[in-house]
Amino acid sequence: MGKYWKIQLWDSTKVIFERNIKFEEITENGIKEILKSLTSKHALTEDEIIRCYLKSGAKLRSTILDVHKLCGEKFTFSCDEGVYALATLLNK
Repeated sequence: MGKYWKIQLWDSTKVIFERNIKFEEITENGIKEILKSLTSKHALTEDEIIRCYLKSGAKLRSTILDVHKLCGEKFTFSCDEGVYALATLLNK
C-alpha cells in the first residue's frame, strides 16, 4: 500500500471510527479538515461548532477544533467530551 494516513476517532478509550487513506490522495490540509469534521459530527453541538470559527480573540471563541501537530507526521486534537480524532502517517 505504501504511505497512508490512518484516521481514527476515539471516544475515551474506544475507537468509534477508523479509515485509511493513501498518502498521495490527500493533502495535509485535507487531513486536518477531516479531523475537524469528524470531531464536530460526533462530539459538538451546533453552537460549539460556531464558536470554533469565531475570530481569534473573540470573547466566545473556542479552540476545541484547533489541530495540534505532535511528534513527526501526527495530528491530533481533542474536545472536552473525551472524543478526539487522530491521524498518523504510516508506511506499509
